[in-house]
Amino acid sequence: MLEKELAFFNKMYDAVRVVDPVRKQVLQSRGCTIIDTDEICYKYWKSQKICDNRISVRAYQGNKSYMKLEQSFDSRIP
Repeated sequence: MLEKELAFFNKMYDAVRVVDPVRKQVLQSRGCTIIDTDEICYKYWKSQKICDNRISVRAYQGNKSYMKLEQSFDSRIP
């Protein structure tokens, strides 16, 4: 069912990451495939702590949908 819900986003983005709010584990969607990773959500941003803006927890607790877009930049590119 999750694959069907993410189909719209997969048309716009190369990859979609979904965070399990309870386990803090990352699921990655590419095309029609959901990959269960061993990655903890905050490790992606090279952080040692949970994000201040924990959108997955807010969505889980409020039973609502939220979307957060973030981008990382390569500091080596001028």
